[in-house]
Amino acid sequence: MVRTNGKDAPVAKAKATKPDSPKKKKQAPNMRKTLKDKKENTGHTIRVLGFHDPLYIEVYQYTKPGAKPGFINNFRLWSRGEIENDSLTDANFIGVKNMRDQTLEGNENLLDDGGYARQWIPPDNVSTVETRTEGLRVLKAFLMSKEGSDYPATTIDTVDTATDVPEVLEKSFLDDDIQEIIKATFDFEELNDSFYEKFTSLAKTIYMEKEPSDYAKTILGFPSLTPE
Repeated sequence: MVRTNGKDAPVAKAKATKPDSPKKKKQAPNMRKTLKDKKENTGHTIRVLGFHDPLYIEVYQYTKPGAKPGFINNFRLWSRGEIENDSLTDANFIGVKNMRDQTLEGNENLLDDGGYARQWIPPDNVSTVETRTEGLRVLKAFLMSKEGSDYPATTIDTVDTATDVPEVLEKSFLDDDIQEIIKATFDFEELNDSFYEKFTSLAKTIYMEKEPSDYAKTILGFPSLTPE
């Protein structure tokens, strides 16, 4: 039976309208922004420290906060001769060295959670503002290039931390590296058991607070810090 409104014409029942089904808002990943973020990688810093005559070396420390040591992988490849870079070669960079952990008494490398490594180069005869400036320029140019990294930094700060106070090798290098530096610095005939006696002031810029290596004690005549 059809309901009426008191007249003969039937009353049409209002049709219910169903709301549209909710849809999850989808957004494609912004790959351009992702790549841009990778490329920027802010917070990069290169520091250089120059040692005094006659230790003609400079130490460069490259820091990228929160990174693993792999971010200097291409520098490692260059130091092993697997890739070529004339600028690094001409500047006498020679490879990656582990920094010594000053919080430990022994010959232990610093566990570089912050992501840094060290290199040493022998400049021509002396470390100067000019040689350090050139070293920073060359290393920065390499690390900001596609040759240096798939995602090079867009900016790298450079800092010359050289001081008038003679630096001590043990504060930067492990014993094997110190031995390598000494052999590269002095003539072979000077490297004997009278070395410490003849070059006492210089020797104190090699080892001062750490126990000298076996090489330093047995070949170069360094006294032990813990004599029996």
